[in-house]
Amino acid sequence: MPAMTVEDAGAIRQGVLNHCESLRVPDGPYGVYRFSPICKPTYWASAFVALARNLFGDLEGLSQEQRRQWTDYLAGGQDEQTGLYIDPVFKSAERISAQHTDELLFWHSTTFILTALDILGQKPRYPVSVVHDILSPDAMVEQIESRPWKLSPWVVGNWTYDIGCLIGHDHAVTGSQANLDAMAAFFRWMEAHQDRQTGWWDIAGGHPLAHAQYGGYHTLMVYWMFDRQVPRPEAMIRSSLSIQAPEGHFGGGCCSDMDVTDTAVSLCRQYDICRDIVVEAMEKLLPWVLKMQIPGDGFLDYERGGRDEFGWRQCKAEEGGPDPCSDFFRGFTLALIGEALPGTALEAIPWRHHGSYGHGVRPRCLLG
Repeated sequence: MPAMTVEDAGAIRQGVLNHCESLRVPDGPYGVYRFSPICKPTYWASAFVALARNLFGDLEGLSQEQRRQWTDYLAGGQDEQTGLYIDPVFKSAERISAQHTDELLFWHSTTFILTALDILGQKPRYPVSVVHDILSPDAMVEQIESRPWKLSPWVVGNWTYDIGCLIGHDHAVTGSQANLDAMAAFFRWMEAHQDRQTGWWDIAGGHPLAHAQYGGYHTLMVYWMFDRQVPRPEAMIRSSLSIQAPEGHFGGGCCSDMDVTDTAVSLCRQYDICRDIVVEAMEKLLPWVLKMQIPGDGFLDYERGGRDEFGWRQCKAEEGGPDPCSDFFRGFTLALIGEALPGTALEAIPWRHHGSYGHGVRPRCLLG
């Protein structure tokens, strides 16, 4: 592959920003976005765009009025009773995934919306009270153990991430010690049930390593959110890199490739371990990620595009088309590859990382 130029890096960034702008609803408040042209505007799409634009260093130019309209739009979706963001356009009949229940969809989408609001400088209006029933050690253990481990550790990983993220955001509002006590029980349970060989969690057993990795990565993010030392980071890196395909990817989707990349690069830098194998893996991955972008436009999920986020029709891209989730996840993957391969033109992109409770969080020691 020819060496990437600064102009190439600038084109990557501009393509993402062009795509984000194409999704904005021009009439009405600023900050209202669709997931794709075939979708209605949703809070979740708006949150993905905020995360993508922040990552590519494009939020500093917002006017005060634009920022206010954007945060008012997102903040207005919070349910006072639960603290979740309940999108009025959501219909259960439009959920096309049996694994992702309505409850999980609202928990998971809320984590992205809360993170977007934090990045835009706004706290939630209400506590995230949906987690208040699990703010005791016993309740926390029961919550984790009741998740569908037999179905898939990948699905459970979304739940464990949501638990940590929502409790973190609730703590930012309430300051309650109960949040921290519950998370202490969370980490005790995770460390008691961690696979010593892989570093991940497959409590029922028998699932593919890749599924344990993708789910376990979501739990790893919770360690970073709460500035917790990660147990067995070398096992996590080595097992994750072992699933790399000959084409260079780690499953081929924007989520799976990001899950492994963030695990390997961030733990390598955090603990100064496994550098040689991480560099080699990232050199193989880079061409794959670059070809996932449509020139002058956004990123695809898999080669075919058409991503649907959690199987919801209002967060579905057109076949062959990009989407803001892939813009954020693929962009974050490129930023991480740039850290592992210093001296590339990827350093010319003004990457911005956040320290909130949510996807894209970095270990505090790496935020600088």
